[in-house]
Amino acid sequence: MSKAIWTTLGIARTHDETAIRRAYSARLKTIDVDADPAAFMALRDAFAAARAYARRSVAQTEPVLANAAASDDRPGAGDAAEPSAAPPDPTPAKPDWVEDIEAIQQIVYGSAPREATFDEVQARTAHLLDGPAMEAIDHAANVERWTAETILSGMPRTNAMLQPAIERFGWIDRTRQWNCPPAILHVVQRYADCHFIGSLADGDDVKRAFEMLRDPLQPPGARFAPQIERMLQIAATSHPTLQHDFDRDAVAAWTAFLDHRRGQWSYRLKAGAVSKVDAIRRIFSQRGRWRGWLAIVVALNLLRLVVSWHDPSPNPGVPIAVSPTAPAPQLLANKERDIDVAVRESLVGNFGIDDVERNPTLYEALGTLWKNDQSARATQAKFTSDVRDLFERRYNRALPNLSYALAVQRQKLRLEQARAFATRDPAACADLMEGAAVDRIPPAMVERMRELDSRVLLETRKLGPASDGERRIAIPAAIGRDARARSGLGESVFHDALLGKGTPEQRCRTRISVMDAALAAPEKTALSLLRTL
Repeated sequence: MSKAIWTTLGIARTHDETAIRRAYSARLKTIDVDADPAAFMALRDAFAAARAYARRSVAQTEPVLANAAASDDRPGAGDAAEPSAAPPDPTPAKPDWVEDIEAIQQIVYGSAPREATFDEVQARTAHLLDGPAMEAIDHAANVERWTAETILSGMPRTNAMLQPAIERFGWIDRTRQWNCPPAILHVVQRYADCHFIGSLADGDDVKRAFEMLRDPLQPPGARFAPQIERMLQIAATSHPTLQHDFDRDAVAAWTAFLDHRRGQWSYRLKAGAVSKVDAIRRIFSQRGRWRGWLAIVVALNLLRLVVSWHDPSPNPGVPIAVSPTAPAPQLLANKERDIDVAVRESLVGNFGIDDVERNPTLYEALGTLWKNDQSARATQAKFTSDVRDLFERRYNRALPNLSYALAVQRQKLRLEQARAFATRDPAACADLMEGAAVDRIPPAMVERMRELDSRVLLETRKLGPASDGERRIAIPAAIGRDARARSGLGESVFHDALLGKGTPEQRCRTRISVMDAALAAPEKTALSLLRTL
Protein backbone atom coordinates (compact mmCIF):
# COMPACT_ATOMS: atom_id res chain seq x y z
CA MET A 1 0.00 0.00 0.00
CA SER A 2 1.23 3.47 -0.91
CA LYS A 3 2.79 5.45 1.92
CA ALA A 4 1.05 8.55 0.56
CA ILE A 5 -2.25 7.32 2.04
CA TRP A 6 -0.91 7.31 5.58
CA THR A 7 0.99 10.55 5.01
CA THR A 8 -2.24 12.23 3.90
CA LEU A 9 -4.02 10.98 7.03
CA GLY A 10 -1.05 11.92 9.22
CA ILE A 11 -0.73 8.55 11.00
CA ALA A 12 1.35 5.40 10.75
CA ARG A 13 0.00 2.31 8.98
CA THR A 14 -2.60 0.64 11.19
CA HIS A 15 -5.44 -1.88 11.16
CA ASP A 16 -7.42 0.13 13.73
CA GLU A 17 -10.46 1.67 12.02
CA THR A 18 -11.15 3.89 15.02
CA ALA A 19 -7.69 5.43 14.74
CA ILE A 20 -8.18 5.90 10.99
CA ARG A 21 -11.53 7.61 11.52
CA ARG A 22 -10.11 9.95 14.17
CA ALA A 23 -7.18 10.87 11.94
CA TYR A 24 -9.56 11.62 9.09
CA SER A 25 -11.75 13.85 11.27
CA ALA A 26 -8.70 15.73 12.58
CA ARG A 27 -7.31 16.33 9.08
CA LEU A 28 -10.72 17.34 7.72
CA LYS A 29 -10.89 20.24 10.17
CA THR A 30 -7.68 21.70 8.70
CA ILE A 31 -8.95 21.74 5.10
CA ASP A 32 -11.06 24.48 3.51
CA VAL A 33 -13.24 22.37 1.22
CA ASP A 34 -14.25 25.34 -0.93
CA ALA A 35 -10.79 26.79 -1.34
CA ASP A 36 -8.98 23.46 -1.87
CA PRO A 37 -11.39 20.78 -3.17
CA ALA A 38 -8.47 18.70 -4.47
CA ALA A 39 -7.08 18.31 -0.94
CA PHE A 40 -10.49 17.27 0.28
CA MET A 41 -10.84 14.64 -2.44
CA ALA A 42 -7.34 13.32 -1.71
CA LEU A 43 -8.22 13.01 1.97
CA ARG A 44 -11.46 11.19 1.16
CA ASP A 45 -9.64 8.75 -1.12
CA ALA A 46 -6.98 8.12 1.52
CA PHE A 47 -9.65 7.54 4.16
CA ALA A 48 -11.49 5.02 1.95
CA ALA A 49 -8.28 3.20 1.03
CA ALA A 50 -7.12 3.02 4.66
CA ARG A 51 -10.45 1.61 5.84
CA ALA A 52 -10.41 -0.98 3.04
CA TYR A 53 -6.87 -1.98 4.06
CA ALA A 54 -7.90 -2.38 7.70
CA ARG A 55 -10.94 -4.51 6.84
CA ARG A 56 -8.99 -6.62 4.35
CA SER A 57 -6.30 -7.29 6.96
CA VAL A 58 -8.88 -8.41 9.51
CA ALA A 59 -10.53 -10.69 6.96
CA GLN A 60 -7.18 -12.32 6.12
CA THR A 61 -6.29 -12.81 9.79
CA GLU A 62 -9.44 -14.73 10.76
CA PRO A 63 -8.80 -17.82 8.53
CA VAL A 64 -5.20 -17.98 9.74
CA LEU A 65 -6.35 -18.08 13.35
CA ALA A 66 -8.93 -20.74 12.50
CA ASN A 67 -6.33 -22.96 10.77
CA ALA A 68 -3.94 -22.55 13.68
CA ALA A 69 -6.62 -23.68 16.10
CA ALA A 70 -7.49 -26.69 13.93
CA SER A 71 -3.87 -27.89 13.68
CA ASP A 72 -3.03 -27.37 17.33
CA ASP A 73 -1.35 -30.67 18.38
CA ARG A 74 -0.19 -29.61 21.80
CA PRO A 75 -0.50 -32.31 24.53
CA GLY A 76 -4.02 -32.36 25.85
CA ALA A 77 -5.28 -30.17 23.08
CA GLY A 78 -7.84 -32.80 22.04
CA ASP A 79 -8.64 -34.07 25.50
CA ALA A 80 -11.45 -31.58 26.12
CA ALA A 81 -13.70 -30.75 23.26
CA GLU A 82 -14.36 -27.08 22.89
CA PRO A 83 -18.03 -26.15 22.73
CA SER A 84 -19.10 -25.35 19.21
CA ALA A 85 -19.45 -21.68 18.46
CA ALA A 86 -22.91 -20.32 17.91
CA PRO A 87 -23.78 -19.73 14.27
CA PRO A 88 -23.34 -16.14 13.18
CA ASP A 89 -26.38 -13.95 13.27
CA PRO A 90 -27.54 -13.52 9.67
CA THR A 91 -29.13 -10.17 10.53
CA PRO A 92 -26.56 -7.37 10.18
CA ALA A 93 -26.18 -5.02 13.13
CA LYS A 94 -27.93 -1.68 12.87
CA PRO A 95 -25.72 1.36 12.37
CA ASP A 96 -25.32 3.56 15.42
CA TRP A 97 -27.23 6.41 13.84
CA VAL A 98 -30.28 4.19 13.23
CA GLU A 99 -30.29 3.13 16.88
CA ASP A 100 -30.04 6.80 17.95
CA ILE A 101 -32.98 7.83 15.77
CA GLU A 102 -35.16 4.94 16.94
CA ALA A 103 -34.33 5.64 20.59
CA ILE A 104 -35.10 9.36 20.22
CA GLN A 105 -38.43 8.66 18.51
CA GLN A 106 -39.40 6.12 21.16
CA ILE A 107 -38.71 8.62 23.95
CA VAL A 108 -40.22 11.68 22.25
CA TYR A 109 -43.45 9.94 21.28
CA GLY A 110 -43.59 7.79 24.41
CA SER A 111 -45.29 8.46 27.74
CA ALA A 112 -42.29 8.81 30.08
CA PRO A 113 -42.02 12.21 31.85
CA ARG A 114 -39.88 14.50 29.71
CA GLU A 115 -37.95 15.79 32.72
CA ALA A 116 -36.74 12.24 33.37
CA THR A 117 -35.65 11.68 29.75
CA PHE A 118 -34.12 15.09 28.99
CA ASP A 119 -30.49 14.01 29.48
CA GLU A 120 -30.91 10.83 27.46
CA VAL A 121 -32.51 12.63 24.50
CA GLN A 122 -29.79 15.28 24.55
CA ALA A 123 -27.02 12.66 24.70
CA ARG A 124 -28.59 10.61 21.90
CA THR A 125 -28.94 13.70 19.73
CA ALA A 126 -25.35 14.76 20.30
CA HIS A 127 -24.15 11.21 19.51
CA LEU A 128 -26.22 11.15 16.32
CA LEU A 129 -24.99 14.53 15.06
CA ASP A 130 -21.32 13.88 15.92
CA GLY A 131 -21.18 10.39 14.43
CA PRO A 132 -18.86 9.46 11.54
CA ALA A 133 -21.82 8.93 9.21
CA MET A 134 -22.38 12.72 9.23
CA GLU A 135 -19.28 13.06 7.05
CA ALA A 136 -21.43 12.00 4.07
CA ILE A 137 -23.14 15.07 2.62
CA ASP A 138 -26.37 13.27 1.66
CA HIS A 139 -26.69 11.65 5.08
CA ALA A 140 -26.04 14.93 6.89
CA ALA A 141 -28.72 16.71 4.83
CA ASN A 142 -31.28 13.97 5.57
CA VAL A 143 -30.47 14.00 9.29
CA GLU A 144 -30.78 17.79 9.36
CA ARG A 145 -34.26 17.63 7.85
CA TRP A 146 -35.32 14.82 10.19
CA THR A 147 -34.00 16.71 13.22
CA ALA A 148 -35.91 19.90 12.38
CA GLU A 149 -39.14 18.01 11.68
CA THR A 150 -38.85 15.96 14.87
CA ILE A 151 -38.21 19.03 17.03
CA LEU A 152 -41.30 20.78 15.66
CA SER A 153 -43.61 17.78 15.78
CA GLY A 154 -42.57 16.71 19.29
CA MET A 155 -42.66 20.02 21.20
CA PRO A 156 -42.20 20.33 24.14
CA ARG A 157 -40.67 16.85 24.55
CA THR A 158 -37.92 17.70 22.05
CA ASN A 159 -36.44 20.64 23.97
CA ALA A 160 -33.35 18.55 24.70
CA MET A 161 -32.59 18.35 20.96
CA LEU A 162 -32.44 22.12 20.44
CA GLN A 163 -28.95 22.94 21.71
CA PRO A 164 -27.04 20.12 19.94
CA ALA A 165 -28.90 20.67 16.66
CA ILE A 166 -28.51 24.45 16.57
CA GLU A 167 -24.80 24.20 17.33
CA ARG A 168 -24.19 21.42 14.79
CA PHE A 169 -26.05 22.96 11.85
CA GLY A 170 -25.55 26.69 12.60
CA TRP A 171 -29.26 27.43 12.32
CA ILE A 172 -29.15 30.78 14.11
CA ASP A 173 -26.84 32.21 11.44
CA ARG A 174 -29.05 30.77 8.70
CA THR A 175 -32.10 32.65 9.96
CA ARG A 176 -30.42 35.89 8.84
CA GLN A 177 -30.61 34.75 5.21
CA TRP A 178 -33.60 35.76 3.12
CA ASN A 179 -34.26 32.21 1.86
CA CYS A 180 -33.89 30.34 5.13
CA PRO A 181 -36.27 27.31 5.24
CA PRO A 182 -39.40 27.95 7.35
CA ALA A 183 -38.77 24.84 9.47
CA ILE A 184 -35.43 26.23 10.64
CA LEU A 185 -37.03 29.61 11.44
CA HIS A 186 -39.60 27.84 13.62
CA VAL A 187 -36.94 25.77 15.40
CA VAL A 188 -34.90 28.88 16.22
CA GLN A 189 -38.08 30.59 17.44
CA ARG A 190 -38.64 27.63 19.74
CA TYR A 191 -35.06 27.97 20.99
CA ALA A 192 -35.62 31.68 21.75
CA ASP A 193 -38.89 30.92 23.53
CA CYS A 194 -37.23 28.31 25.76
CA HIS A 195 -34.43 30.78 26.47
CA PHE A 196 -37.03 33.34 27.54
CA ILE A 197 -38.57 30.98 30.09
CA GLY A 198 -35.14 29.89 31.28
CA SER A 199 -34.13 33.50 31.86
CA LEU A 200 -36.93 34.03 34.39
CA ALA A 201 -35.81 33.72 37.99
CA ASP A 202 -37.37 31.15 40.29
CA GLY A 203 -40.24 32.77 42.15
CA ASP A 204 -40.87 35.32 39.40
CA ASP A 205 -44.60 35.92 39.00
CA VAL A 206 -44.49 35.43 35.22
CA LYS A 207 -42.67 32.12 35.60
CA ARG A 208 -45.21 31.11 38.24
CA ALA A 209 -47.95 31.95 35.75
CA PHE A 210 -46.20 29.81 33.12
CA GLU A 211 -46.11 26.87 35.51
CA MET A 212 -49.76 27.38 36.47
CA LEU A 213 -50.78 27.25 32.79
CA ARG A 214 -49.08 23.85 32.57
CA ASP A 215 -51.00 22.46 35.58
CA PRO A 216 -54.61 21.46 34.85
CA LEU A 217 -55.29 20.88 38.57
CA GLN A 218 -54.50 24.50 39.58
CA PRO A 219 -57.81 26.36 39.98
CA PRO A 220 -57.98 29.92 38.56
CA GLY A 221 -57.93 32.76 41.07
CA ALA A 222 -57.76 36.54 41.21
CA ARG A 223 -54.30 36.69 42.80
CA PHE A 224 -52.39 35.70 39.65
CA ALA A 225 -54.95 36.83 37.08
CA PRO A 226 -52.89 39.82 35.78
CA GLN A 227 -49.76 37.66 35.40
CA ILE A 228 -51.70 34.86 33.70
CA GLU A 229 -53.21 37.35 31.27
CA ARG A 230 -49.76 38.78 30.55
CA MET A 231 -48.35 35.28 29.99
CA LEU A 232 -51.11 34.43 27.52
CA GLN A 233 -50.43 37.70 25.71
CA ILE A 234 -46.70 36.93 25.51
CA ALA A 235 -47.42 33.46 24.11
CA ALA A 236 -49.78 34.89 21.50
CA THR A 237 -47.35 37.56 20.26
CA SER A 238 -43.65 37.37 21.14
CA HIS A 239 -43.16 33.67 22.00
CA PRO A 240 -45.76 31.64 20.09
CA THR A 241 -44.27 28.16 20.64
CA LEU A 242 -44.87 28.44 24.40
CA GLN A 243 -48.48 27.50 23.67
CA HIS A 244 -47.24 23.93 23.15
CA ASP A 245 -46.12 23.88 26.79
CA PHE A 246 -49.52 24.85 28.19
CA ASP A 247 -52.17 22.37 29.24
CA ARG A 248 -55.32 22.82 27.15
CA ASP A 249 -57.67 22.40 30.10
CA ALA A 250 -55.71 24.91 32.16
CA VAL A 251 -55.77 27.48 29.33
CA ALA A 252 -59.52 26.98 28.82
CA ALA A 253 -60.23 27.40 32.56
CA TRP A 254 -58.12 30.54 32.89
CA THR A 255 -59.54 32.08 29.71
CA ALA A 256 -63.10 31.60 30.96
CA PHE A 257 -62.16 33.03 34.36
CA LEU A 258 -60.51 36.12 32.83
CA ASP A 259 -63.48 36.74 30.51
CA HIS A 260 -65.87 36.52 33.46
CA ARG A 261 -63.63 38.79 35.52
CA ARG A 262 -63.55 41.49 32.84
CA GLY A 263 -67.32 41.43 32.44
CA GLN A 264 -67.86 41.55 36.20
CA TRP A 265 -65.66 44.58 36.74
CA SER A 266 -67.11 46.43 33.76
CA TYR A 267 -70.56 46.04 35.27
CA ARG A 268 -69.41 47.28 38.68
CA LEU A 269 -67.63 50.26 37.16
CA LYS A 270 -70.75 51.26 35.24
CA ALA A 271 -73.04 50.81 38.25
CA GLY A 272 -70.65 52.76 40.47
CA ALA A 273 -70.53 55.68 38.04
CA VAL A 274 -74.35 55.91 37.89
CA SER A 275 -74.72 55.89 41.68
CA LYS A 276 -72.16 58.68 42.02
CA VAL A 277 -74.06 60.89 39.55
CA ASP A 278 -77.27 60.44 41.57
CA ALA A 279 -75.41 61.30 44.79
CA ILE A 280 -74.00 64.51 43.27
CA ARG A 281 -77.46 65.60 42.17
CA ARG A 282 -78.83 65.12 45.69
CA ILE A 283 -75.95 67.07 47.25
CA PHE A 284 -76.41 70.00 44.88
CA SER A 285 -80.12 70.09 45.68
CA GLN A 286 -79.24 70.85 49.31
CA ARG A 287 -78.09 74.14 50.79
CA GLY A 288 -74.40 74.84 50.86
CA ARG A 289 -72.56 74.90 47.55
CA TRP A 290 -69.15 74.31 49.16
CA ARG A 291 -70.30 70.94 50.38
CA GLY A 292 -71.20 70.06 46.78
CA TRP A 293 -67.72 70.90 45.48
CA LEU A 294 -66.16 68.89 48.26
CA ALA A 295 -68.35 65.94 47.39
CA ILE A 296 -67.30 66.22 43.70
CA VAL A 297 -63.61 66.06 44.63
CA VAL A 298 -64.20 63.01 46.83
CA ALA A 299 -66.28 61.31 44.11
CA LEU A 300 -63.64 61.90 41.41
CA ASN A 301 -60.92 60.42 43.61
CA LEU A 302 -63.09 57.40 44.29
CA LEU A 303 -63.76 57.03 40.58
CA ARG A 304 -60.03 57.15 39.80
CA LEU A 305 -59.42 54.50 42.46
CA VAL A 306 -62.09 52.23 40.97
CA VAL A 307 -60.66 52.62 37.44
CA SER A 308 -57.13 51.85 38.59
CA TRP A 309 -58.49 48.86 40.52
CA HIS A 310 -60.30 47.63 37.41
CA ASP A 311 -57.24 47.95 35.15
CA PRO A 312 -56.31 44.33 34.28
CA SER A 313 -52.78 45.21 33.12
CA PRO A 314 -49.90 43.92 35.26
CA ASN A 315 -48.83 45.92 38.26
CA PRO A 316 -46.00 48.27 37.18
CA GLY A 317 -44.15 47.25 40.31
CA VAL A 318 -43.99 43.58 39.22
CA PRO A 319 -40.86 43.03 37.11
CA ILE A 320 -41.50 41.00 33.96
CA ALA A 321 -38.33 39.54 32.49
CA VAL A 322 -37.84 39.92 28.76
CA SER A 323 -35.51 37.63 26.86
CA PRO A 324 -32.47 39.43 25.44
CA THR A 325 -32.87 37.38 22.26
CA ALA A 326 -36.51 38.37 21.78
CA PRO A 327 -37.02 42.12 22.39
CA ALA A 328 -40.44 43.69 22.61
CA PRO A 329 -42.14 44.22 19.21
CA GLN A 330 -40.93 47.44 17.57
CA LEU A 331 -43.26 49.39 15.29
CA LEU A 332 -41.99 50.96 12.08
CA ALA A 333 -41.00 54.58 12.65
CA ASN A 334 -37.97 55.55 10.55
CA LYS A 335 -37.95 54.55 6.89
CA GLU A 336 -34.18 54.57 6.31
CA ARG A 337 -33.37 52.75 9.54
CA ASP A 338 -36.14 50.15 9.17
CA ILE A 339 -35.15 49.32 5.58
CA ASP A 340 -31.49 49.07 6.59
CA VAL A 341 -32.31 46.63 9.39
CA ALA A 342 -34.49 44.47 7.11
CA VAL A 343 -31.86 44.36 4.35
CA ARG A 344 -29.03 43.42 6.71
CA GLU A 345 -31.11 40.62 8.23
CA SER A 346 -32.31 39.32 4.85
CA LEU A 347 -29.20 39.34 2.67
CA VAL A 348 -25.89 37.51 3.07
CA GLY A 349 -22.93 39.89 3.06
CA ASN A 350 -22.31 43.36 4.39
CA PHE A 351 -25.18 44.99 2.51
CA GLY A 352 -27.41 47.80 3.78
CA ILE A 353 -29.49 50.80 2.78
CA ASP A 354 -26.58 52.40 0.91
CA ASP A 355 -26.40 49.44 -1.47
CA VAL A 356 -30.17 49.46 -2.01
CA GLU A 357 -30.19 53.17 -2.91
CA ARG A 358 -27.92 52.42 -5.91
CA ASN A 359 -30.81 50.43 -7.41
CA PRO A 360 -33.68 52.95 -7.82
CA THR A 361 -36.35 50.37 -8.70
CA LEU A 362 -35.52 48.21 -5.69
CA TYR A 363 -35.39 51.21 -3.37
CA GLU A 364 -38.78 52.39 -4.63
CA ALA A 365 -40.29 48.94 -4.11
CA LEU A 366 -38.95 48.76 -0.55
CA GLY A 367 -40.19 52.29 0.16
CA THR A 368 -43.71 51.38 -1.01
CA LEU A 369 -43.65 48.21 1.08
CA TRP A 370 -42.50 50.16 4.15
CA LYS A 371 -45.25 52.74 3.69
CA ASN A 372 -47.93 50.05 3.48
CA ASP A 373 -46.63 48.18 6.54
CA GLN A 374 -46.20 51.39 8.50
CA SER A 375 -49.81 52.37 7.78
CA ALA A 376 -50.90 48.94 9.00
CA ARG A 377 -48.86 49.46 12.22
CA ALA A 378 -46.67 46.45 11.40
CA THR A 379 -43.66 45.56 13.51
CA GLN A 380 -40.05 45.47 12.33
CA ALA A 381 -40.18 41.66 12.32
CA LYS A 382 -43.26 41.67 10.06
CA PHE A 383 -41.64 44.18 7.71
CA THR A 384 -38.45 42.08 7.52
CA SER A 385 -40.51 39.01 6.64
CA ASP A 386 -42.29 40.98 3.89
CA VAL A 387 -38.92 42.20 2.57
CA ARG A 388 -37.73 38.59 2.27
CA ASP A 389 -40.84 37.70 0.28
CA LEU A 390 -40.22 40.69 -1.99
CA PHE A 391 -36.59 39.66 -2.51
CA GLU A 392 -37.61 36.13 -3.48
CA ARG A 393 -40.08 37.38 -6.09
CA ARG A 394 -37.60 39.88 -7.53
CA TYR A 395 -34.76 37.35 -7.61
CA ASN A 396 -36.63 35.01 -9.96
CA ARG A 397 -37.43 37.94 -12.23
CA ALA A 398 -33.86 39.25 -12.13
CA LEU A 399 -32.20 36.06 -13.44
CA PRO A 400 -33.18 36.61 -17.12
CA ASN A 401 -31.44 40.03 -17.03
CA LEU A 402 -28.19 39.20 -15.25
CA SER A 403 -25.08 41.03 -16.32
CA TYR A 404 -22.46 38.88 -18.03
CA ALA A 405 -20.06 39.24 -15.10
CA LEU A 406 -22.65 38.05 -12.55
CA ALA A 407 -23.81 35.22 -14.82
CA VAL A 408 -20.23 33.97 -15.22
CA GLN A 409 -19.54 34.11 -11.47
CA ARG A 410 -22.78 32.29 -10.73
CA GLN A 411 -22.10 29.47 -13.19
CA LYS A 412 -18.47 29.09 -12.11
CA LEU A 413 -19.62 28.55 -8.54
CA ARG A 414 -22.22 26.00 -9.65
CA LEU A 415 -19.57 24.26 -11.74
CA GLU A 416 -17.29 24.07 -8.69
CA GLN A 417 -20.13 22.53 -6.69
CA ALA A 418 -20.89 20.00 -9.42
CA ARG A 419 -17.27 18.88 -9.71
CA ALA A 420 -17.08 18.41 -5.95
CA PHE A 421 -19.90 15.87 -6.28
CA ALA A 422 -18.99 14.32 -9.65
CA THR A 423 -16.31 11.87 -8.54
CA ARG A 424 -17.87 10.63 -5.30
CA ASP A 425 -21.62 10.92 -5.91
CA PRO A 426 -22.74 11.27 -9.58
CA ALA A 427 -26.40 11.04 -8.58
CA ALA A 428 -26.05 14.06 -6.28
CA CYS A 429 -24.18 15.89 -9.05
CA ALA A 430 -27.00 15.24 -11.52
CA ASP A 431 -29.61 16.34 -8.99
CA LEU A 432 -27.62 19.49 -8.26
CA MET A 433 -27.41 20.41 -11.93
CA GLU A 434 -31.17 19.93 -12.22
CA GLY A 435 -31.81 22.11 -9.14
CA ALA A 436 -32.86 19.39 -6.69
CA ALA A 437 -29.90 18.97 -4.31
CA VAL A 438 -29.42 22.32 -2.62
CA ASP A 439 -29.41 20.80 0.87
CA ARG A 440 -26.47 18.58 -0.03
CA ILE A 441 -24.10 21.46 -0.74
CA PRO A 442 -21.54 22.14 2.03
CA PRO A 443 -22.54 25.15 4.18
CA ALA A 444 -19.53 27.21 3.08
CA MET A 445 -20.51 26.85 -0.58
CA VAL A 446 -24.12 27.69 0.24
CA GLU A 447 -22.91 30.87 1.96
CA ARG A 448 -20.96 31.93 -1.13
CA MET A 449 -23.92 31.22 -3.41
CA ARG A 450 -26.31 33.23 -1.23
CA GLU A 451 -23.94 36.16 -1.08
CA LEU A 452 -23.83 36.07 -4.88
CA ASP A 453 -27.64 35.87 -4.97
CA SER A 454 -27.71 39.00 -2.80
CA ARG A 455 -25.60 40.79 -5.39
CA VAL A 456 -28.01 39.64 -8.10
CA LEU A 457 -30.85 41.32 -6.20
CA LEU A 458 -28.96 44.55 -5.58
CA GLU A 459 -27.22 44.98 -8.96
CA THR A 460 -29.94 43.89 -11.39
CA ARG A 461 -32.23 46.84 -12.13
CA LYS A 462 -34.30 45.54 -15.02
CA LEU A 463 -36.70 42.72 -14.17
CA GLY A 464 -38.17 40.14 -16.49
CA PRO A 465 -41.76 38.91 -16.47
CA ALA A 466 -42.97 36.65 -13.70
CA SER A 467 -41.95 33.04 -14.38
CA ASP A 468 -44.58 30.38 -15.01
CA GLY A 469 -42.36 27.80 -13.32
CA GLU A 470 -41.19 26.17 -16.58
CA ARG A 471 -37.60 26.84 -17.57
CA ARG A 472 -36.63 26.52 -21.24
CA ILE A 473 -32.95 26.20 -22.15
CA ALA A 474 -31.77 26.82 -25.71
CA ILE A 475 -28.19 25.73 -26.39
CA PRO A 476 -26.50 27.44 -29.38
CA ALA A 477 -25.20 24.97 -31.95
CA ALA A 478 -21.54 25.94 -31.47
CA ILE A 479 -21.74 25.46 -27.70
CA GLY A 480 -23.61 22.17 -28.18
CA ARG A 481 -20.91 20.75 -30.45
CA ASP A 482 -18.15 21.84 -28.08
CA ALA A 483 -20.01 20.41 -25.08
CA ARG A 484 -20.53 17.00 -26.72
CA ALA A 485 -16.84 16.82 -27.59
CA ARG A 486 -15.89 17.70 -24.01
CA SER A 487 -18.23 15.05 -22.58
CA GLY A 488 -16.82 12.17 -24.64
CA LEU A 489 -20.32 10.72 -25.05
CA GLY A 490 -22.07 9.62 -28.21
CA GLU A 491 -24.57 11.98 -29.82
CA SER A 492 -27.66 10.03 -28.80
CA VAL A 493 -26.43 9.46 -25.23
CA PHE A 494 -25.50 13.14 -24.93
CA HIS A 495 -28.93 14.22 -26.21
CA ASP A 496 -30.77 11.86 -23.84
CA ALA A 497 -28.70 13.09 -20.89
CA LEU A 498 -29.69 16.68 -21.67
CA LEU A 499 -33.33 15.58 -21.43
CA GLY A 500 -32.72 14.01 -17.99
CA LYS A 501 -32.38 10.44 -19.24
CA GLY A 502 -29.48 8.03 -18.90
CA THR A 503 -27.37 7.24 -15.87
CA PRO A 504 -26.58 9.86 -13.20
CA GLU A 505 -22.94 9.85 -14.31
CA GLN A 506 -23.92 10.61 -17.93
CA ARG A 507 -26.28 13.41 -16.89
CA CYS A 508 -23.66 14.91 -14.57
CA ARG A 509 -20.93 14.76 -17.20
CA THR A 510 -23.22 16.29 -19.84
CA ARG A 511 -24.24 19.22 -17.67
CA ILE A 512 -20.65 19.95 -16.66
CA SER A 513 -19.52 19.87 -20.28
CA VAL A 514 -22.29 22.31 -21.28
CA MET A 515 -21.26 24.75 -18.54
CA ASP A 516 -17.60 24.45 -19.52
CA ALA A 517 -18.43 25.13 -23.16
CA ALA A 518 -20.67 28.09 -22.29
CA LEU A 519 -17.97 29.67 -20.12
CA ALA A 520 -15.43 29.23 -22.93
CA ALA A 521 -17.69 30.73 -25.62
CA PRO A 522 -17.80 34.47 -26.51
CA GLU A 523 -20.10 36.67 -24.43
CA LYS A 524 -22.52 37.35 -27.25
CA THR A 525 -23.00 33.64 -27.89
CA ALA A 526 -23.12 32.41 -24.30
CA LEU A 527 -24.91 35.15 -22.31
CA SER A 528 -28.46 33.91 -22.84
CA LEU A 529 -27.48 30.34 -21.96
CA LEU A 530 -25.52 31.39 -18.87
CA ARG A 531 -28.57 33.24 -17.59
CA THR A 532 -30.87 30.23 -17.93
CA LEU A 533 -28.61 27.32 -16.94
